[in-house]
Amino acid sequence: MRGKSGLYSLPTKIVEKDFDATHLFVVELVGQVHKIQDRRYFRLGLYKQMECQLIIKQSDLDKFDNDLPENFFSNEENWDFADVDNKEISIIIDDISAGGLKLVTEYKLELGQLLDLDLSFIGPNFESVLGKVVRVNKRVKNDQTRYEIGAEFLGLGRAERDKLMSWLFAKQRELRKKGLI
Repeated sequence: MRGKSGLYSLPTKIVEKDFDATHLFVVELVGQVHKIQDRRYFRLGLYKQMECQLIIKQSDLDKFDNDLPENFFSNEENWDFADVDNKEISIIIDDISAGGLKLVTEYKLELGQLLDLDLSFIGPNFESVLGKVVRVNKRVKNDQTRYEIGAEFLGLGRAERDKLMSWLFAKQRELRKKGLI
């Protein structure tokens, strides 16, 4: 069963059947409901190093004509960008879907932080995609601290998401042909 926040498994048994005008089954829940999926879109593992722009002031949003979060910069004083020389940071894309991406960086970003992502490797309409940080996980390995960041795409229309999905499936087919997945 699909809900607003994912896909669920419902163990049931049929207690009544009715086949008059339409088929009707009455079911009874016989166990625990389990969430089996959070994602709405197919996700492809992808290793891609690139730069992205932090959006740290209102004027950084001027090139986006999407619906943007209201009062986004009202709590900006709580963010610490002292270790960022400029607003461009290095990232590694770990995976991507039509809804967002997972990236790895050495910078600790804040929940709600906006990013200007250059995804032009997908196509010309993806040169500047607005992303919002929705998850931050700290990872320490060999005395190096990295952050896994979940970013949701904002303002992508249905046509752009469809193009992105087409690209993802084409990339998956290409990787399968090469025996890489």
